[in-house]
Amino acid sequence: MPLRIYRWEAADALAALRDDILAREAEVLALPMSADWDARHDDVASSRYAHYNLFARAGPAYDALRAAVRAAISHLRAELDLKPKPAYIQCWSNILRAGQGLPQHAHPYPLHGHLNVSTSGSTTRYGTSAPVEIANRPGDLTLFARPGLAHSVAPYDGADARISIAFDLLPVAFVEADPRWRKRYEARSFIPFE
Repeated sequence: MPLRIYRWEAADALAALRDDILAREAEVLALPMSADWDARHDDVASSRYAHYNLFARAGPAYDALRAAVRAAISHLRAELDLKPKPAYIQCWSNILRAGQGLPQHAHPYPLHGHLNVSTSGSTTRYGTSAPVEIANRPGDLTLFARPGLAHSVAPYDGADARISIAFDLLPVAFVEADPRWRKRYEARSFIPFE
C-alpha cells in the first residue's frame, strides 16, 4: 500500500484549525459546487474544494499546517529518494456530520494526502482489491505516494463534526507540458507549494 502516515503533535494548532474551519463552513458552502463533484454529496465542504485553498489562509495555525505538510513531504521524498520539484498545491477541508461520508474516489495527482483534524471515531478505507481500513486519529498526516489510490470515508456517527484537511500536489512540469493538466490547474485553486 503506497501510504505513509506521519504524526503531527500540535494539539493547539489542530484546535485552532478546527475552530477556523467550522467558523468559515457557511462561507465555503456558499461557493459553487466543484464541477466534477457528485451532486449526491453536495452538502459537504469537500464539494467546493476547487474554489478555495486553505494553504493560502493567514495565521499561526495555517503557518503550522504549511510547515507540517512540507515536513512530511520532505520526509517522504527522503524515504523514497525523490528529488524536490516545483509544484502547485490545492488544499481544502472535509467536514462531515452524523450520517455523512465520502464515497470511494481517487485523485490523479502523483502526491496527495490528508491531515486528520477532528476525526475520532471515523475510519478511512484505502484500496479496492485488498482494502485496508485505518482509524482516523487526530494529528495523523497521511500521504499517498502514487496517483489513483481509491479511498473512502464510512458514514460518520459522531456527535461533533468530523474534520480533515486534504491536499493535492501538481508538478509545475505537468502544467507546462500538457494542456489537460493546464486546464485542471486553471479550473482549480492551486497555488505555488515551494
